[in-house]
Amino acid sequence: MNILGLEASTRRASIAVVRSGGAPAETVLPDDRSASAQLVPALDGLLKKCGLAAGDLDGIAVGIGPGSFTGIRICLATARGFSAARGTPIRGVCGFDALVAEYFEPAGAREDGIPSPPFSPGGGGAGSERGAERLCVVADAHSHGLYAAVYARDGGKYRRAQEPFVCRPDALPGRIEGEVFFLGPHLDRFREPLAKLFAGRASFDTENRFPSATAAALLFESPSAVRDDPPGAVAPLYLLPGVRVKPAGGRA
Repeated sequence: MNILGLEASTRRASIAVVRSGGAPAETVLPDDRSASAQLVPALDGLLKKCGLAAGDLDGIAVGIGPGSFTGIRICLATARGFSAARGTPIRGVCGFDALVAEYFEPAGAREDGIPSPPFSPGGGGAGSERGAERLCVVADAHSHGLYAAVYARDGGKYRRAQEPFVCRPDALPGRIEGEVFFLGPHLDRFREPLAKLFAGRASFDTENRFPSATAAALLFESPSAVRDDPPGAVAPLYLLPGVRVKPAGGRA
């Protein structure tokens, strides 16, 4: 299968092609406002580099957030343009699932395995999460606090225990039991306040970590991916107050 991945829910936007029996190919777009204008030309260049035409794609995985309203919409519009012309299936992938998959099983460490929730420690992860009963992905929701999703250890693997939500940082300790390991794209902004709020039961990734288009594409067949059935079912994952929440798909 040839799967195209589109991910722009954070400032690190990327596109990728994942091919059966071949190494993933990924392009990271510029971290500026020109990224949206460069998306289609970058896609054309990536497909050419892979020796593929648009008609050779078997599916398109789109990162649906939570995150940048504009970036997610641009990726969805691009995916729908490809799909309308060729009938290529679209599936939505929660950016936090992609981030956790990439943490445990970086694309470069895979041979032919496709990551799928629940996620297994011991792949390419740094190992700092070992011993933690919970993983929590956090991202900046600006004036609304933070976006978060919680993954619980279950039989040696982590599965999503809570759908993504938005809250103030000081409300987070009441939603997570036991030891927790934090990771995410804006961890540097939350490490110090969360360490104080969790009073010794929190540990942290060593760097900011972003969802990638490669991880999104590799999760195309995951049970957690949202199928575009009926057409339009794949939509941005909006969590902010006053905006209807779109489920991330699958079971927690």
